[in-house]
Amino acid sequence: DVDTEDAIRVVDKRAKIERAEYLDGLADAGLTYDQAERFDDLLAGDDLDALVEFAGTERVADAVRNLRNVLEAAENLGVREYCDVSLTTARGLDYYTGVVFECFDATGDVGRSVFGGGRYDDLIEEFGGQPTPAVGVAAGHATLNLLLENAGVAPEGDLSTDYYVLQVGDTEEEAARVAGDLRDRGHVVETDVADRSFGAQMNYADSIGAETVVIVGEQDLANGEVTVKDMESGDQTTAPFEDFPGDRDRPTLADFQ
Repeated sequence: DVDTEDAIRVVDKRAKIERAEYLDGLADAGLTYDQAERFDDLLAGDDLDALVEFAGTERVADAVRNLRNVLEAAENLGVREYCDVSLTTARGLDYYTGVVFECFDATGDVGRSVFGGGRYDDLIEEFGGQPTPAVGVAAGHATLNLLLENAGVAPEGDLSTDYYVLQVGDTEEEAARVAGDLRDRGHVVETDVADRSFGAQMNYADSIGAETVVIVGEQDLANGEVTVKDMESGDQTTAPFEDFPGDRDRPTLADFQ
């Protein structure tokens, strides 16, 4: 039998050790040398179906389904073009149970990862808590500061949230478009990625001091609209979905009344 955790540890060191040592490590984990060579070829490529066929286990099939779901979500959020799939990134920690990720400077000026993290569904329970699905991320603060300084966008003072894009029903793709367009105008925008209820999202928007909430709901979209709510006054109105934000740099409730 193959010791999956041992194999993952070996893969994590793939770029740092000689190939012979790498293949020996995979063999020690339970693969034959022929299997190790084939396995490494698959890791270096992007044929996920071939990887599932090679493994022949439901665990790998589930992992690939999960990865594809994550990539689909990235597509819906409008960031798929910034995601490269790496089948050799393991991050060297045993508590991850799903996809792991690292973020790098696309210009190449900053070589170290800016942040990284992953999915770990069992960690909180292992420390005595309730079973809790979780995703964590940690930033490399020195690396992040260097990246912001190089780009000339290091923030001055405290940041505040300009918009919260609230989703109701199956509106992730449309909400992502609205959030993306607002971010493109230089605004600080948050949106839901945890399928929270309407009330929970509204409470969160209030807790972070969002100035404006844009509600993207199934019923609104059926009417070709979104709802724009001013959080200070509590007043709200509808706006055409296709014309939001339109040519406005900072759309507010007053623009649609």
